[in-house]
Amino acid sequence: MAFTSGHPGNTSRSFTTAQLGVLRDMTYIYRLAQLSRLRGVMLTYSNLSPEAERQAKTPIFGLENGLKALMGYKAAVKNPRLFEAVLKRETELRSDPKAAAAIDSIAQAQTKYREMFARYQITEGFTLQTKLFAYARHLVRMGAETALPSDKRLREYRDSNLPSLELSLFSEAPVYRAMEEALLADALRHIRRELGDGDPFTQAACGTQDAELRASHLLTESKLADPNERKRLAKDPKALAESKDPLILLARQLDPEARKLRKDFEDDVEAPVRQAQSVLAQAMFEKYGAKMYPDATFTLRLSFGKIVGYSEDDGTAVAPITTLGGLYARADKAANKHPWNLPKSWADARARVKADTPFNVASSNDIIGGNSGSPVVDKDAKLIGLIFDGNMQSLAGQFGFDDKQNRAVWVHSAALLEGLRKVYGAETLADELQGPNHAAK
Repeated sequence: MAFTSGHPGNTSRSFTTAQLGVLRDMTYIYRLAQLSRLRGVMLTYSNLSPEAERQAKTPIFGLENGLKALMGYKAAVKNPRLFEAVLKRETELRSDPKAAAAIDSIAQAQTKYREMFARYQITEGFTLQTKLFAYARHLVRMGAETALPSDKRLREYRDSNLPSLELSLFSEAPVYRAMEEALLADALRHIRRELGDGDPFTQAACGTQDAELRASHLLTESKLADPNERKRLAKDPKALAESKDPLILLARQLDPEARKLRKDFEDDVEAPVRQAQSVLAQAMFEKYGAKMYPDATFTLRLSFGKIVGYSEDDGTAVAPITTLGGLYARADKAANKHPWNLPKSWADARARVKADTPFNVASSNDIIGGNSGSPVVDKDAKLIGLIFDGNMQSLAGQFGFDDKQNRAVWVHSAALLEGLRKVYGAETLADELQGPNHAAK
């Protein structure tokens, strides 16, 4: 038996069929297309030079990680069994008039969301997909929002959230202009493609130039890559109001429609759904009691499971435990080429590492995003590993748990200790982790 404690992030297991339908028909299709397009832009950019490849490496990793997650979510919401189970639950809950009204309220909100979805994503959610435009939008909005009482502001500008926002806004991390230009040009092409040349938002965002020239003009004359300039504008309302920075001017020009659509979304979709889901949660607790876990909300949870393998979608059996010997075998099979190439430290330590040391483990613990780093303990409360991932099928855990396929994946403590002692030479740290009574070898 394996137990893991942690703070799993948000899940959507109490979603209605109407909410799942929007995810299936709109959200995941749009987001997958967006991330795929951005990945293509970044791969093209990375081929320009070794320096461009270095700059793009982390963004590409993030995009590919996002694509993997979204593909798992999309597969889950396309599964008819999920909809059948949720429809069955809704039918049972409709015996409670309050729950029935809540289900209908959510459905009405989702109908409104479908009507505004595409334009909302472009005007408010899209933010022209560049750091510098995001900075410009935040500066423009901070100037207006901080003049209001905290509880009347957009949520990211309330007193409780301002410190983290300012930390990001004033970051001294480098901004790569050529990368920004490639991303901004792609965003402008997307807006023109989706809304058409005659749309006022298109005309404001894209102007009369082609996308590359427009992006180059906006970025060449902007000073927002300098964190000191961002601080100056944030701290001086008069300077912000008089700023002729092209990105500030663009953000100011696009903001009225974006704000209107955001208000419509928050008032007509978000608020009624939040209120109805509260009613549904109470109804589900009254009907199902402890048989149905409440959705994860980053609160502390304890999950228990067994160390057990699973089958891939094509029927391939996956063993529950890999070994460090398998790590080297995989690298050999790939001729030590990316992505299976080993760091020099691990390659050099091959003769010292015990090949039969358990490495990664699959177990039937119910985890979700937010569980990474969670400890895994056995029935004797002995630490045996740390959660770092789940299998592809576990992504469906966003909407429900299937103990036949959903697997937590964790690194075994024996592999951690073997690495510390045999690869990194961190004997003192390994001794400290194992405690005074271990038999060091």
